[in-house]
Amino acid sequence: MGTRLKDIWDEVVELVEVQTWDEFLDEWSDVVFGLGRLVGWLYGVNYVSIYGDQRHVNKIKKRMQEYGCVRSKRHASVHL
Repeated sequence: MGTRLKDIWDEVVELVEVQTWDEFLDEWSDVVFGLGRLVGWLYGVNYVSIYGDQRHVNKIKKRMQEYGCVRSKRHASVHL
């Protein structure tokens, strides 16, 4: 659970730093996705879809198609 909470916190920090509405929507979706992971953990599954996570889900799908990793290119370079 600790990693999930840290991930949510990191996204909240990014959320308060946004400068545009579009950035806000992206970061909000990231926060909601993190909450879905936390709820999923509580139910014994990887993830539970929560209203508002679709932008993040679409971002993941696009990344998987482009370069086969769910992480952003900035973070993926550390792991690839």
